[in-house]
Amino acid sequence: MIVPENLGLYQIMGGESENYRIFHGSLVLDKNSSIYSVIGIPPLPGTIIAFKKYQLCNNDESIWARYNRRYCRLVHDYTQYSILTHTSTMLDPRFYTEVPVISTIDARRMLDPFRKLKKIMVHPEDSLHFKIIDFLNKTKRETGIELEFWGVTGSILADIHNPDISDIDLILFGEENSEIIFEYLKRRRFRRIINWENLQSRYEIDPKLLKLLSEGRSRFMWKDSKFSITFIEGNIYRPKYCRTLQGFLSWDNLILKELRRFRSTIKIDSTNGALTYPPCIDANDYLLLSFDHILAPILYGSKCLRVDALVGRTIDDIEIVFLGVKENRLTRIKTC
Repeated sequence: MIVPENLGLYQIMGGESENYRIFHGSLVLDKNSSIYSVIGIPPLPGTIIAFKKYQLCNNDESIWARYNRRYCRLVHDYTQYSILTHTSTMLDPRFYTEVPVISTIDARRMLDPFRKLKKIMVHPEDSLHFKIIDFLNKTKRETGIELEFWGVTGSILADIHNPDISDIDLILFGEENSEIIFEYLKRRRFRRIINWENLQSRYEIDPKLLKLLSEGRSRFMWKDSKFSITFIEGNIYRPKYCRTLQGFLSWDNLILKELRRFRSTIKIDSTNGALTYPPCIDANDYLLLSFDHILAPILYGSKCLRVDALVGRTIDDIEIVFLGVKENRLTRIKTC
């Protein structure tokens, strides 16, 4: 099994000698100290696909602070529209949509989730750090997942968190590890957290699938803190492998030559890859793909779906059904 330390390195910031690993959930600081959250999609040349999540502000009531400087949060939900509001965008010709980007020239510093967690495990500094250690030691005892596969992101990675009220956002690397922890969370029955209003503004999902989603949600309460776990494979330069494509989102195998409305029944051949970001699974003659991680439990737990979404055909004649894109404001997903 590949561990994060063995993933590829990438050099950025105009020829400097140090290399950086960039994962889904890594953070980027720009020249104004604004903080961007990286989306795990291979980038366009000269860019990193990421959205601006925090910026410096003069609000004394803000809960996010670093070295006596206050930050205000710009993105409070993760709809396609909210993450594009405060960030520069460009048209991605691979799938005809605007994506949020930061230029590599403007990127001043990268924050690595896995290296940050290692520092916390060795030198915890506050109550949230100790809570992370307790939770990960508990999961290691009960599942056998080693600590080296875990990372931490969000305000804790940025060192702007408030120990009394901030969430704990974790990253877990590896498809097999993700399935183990996913099933573990279902057995433990921690109280799940779902923003139903946010979900229902983007999707029409039938009750059976909503049950799958709520039971499999990886956002939950533990010891009076909100935890979330994002499952990943690879980094943005060596991303996860989608079997139908025999690769993932590279320039030579995912350039769409058309995009159209799709209403049909899809029989799912394999749920391998459904949990790690971005979920991509084989479905009879299609690849089913979503850039919204909240749908992972539905894709992982289903054998057949009726969908109203968008489909694109690649130059290699592979048809990809996209669940949850801004060009289709309301995606409908139902059981067969």
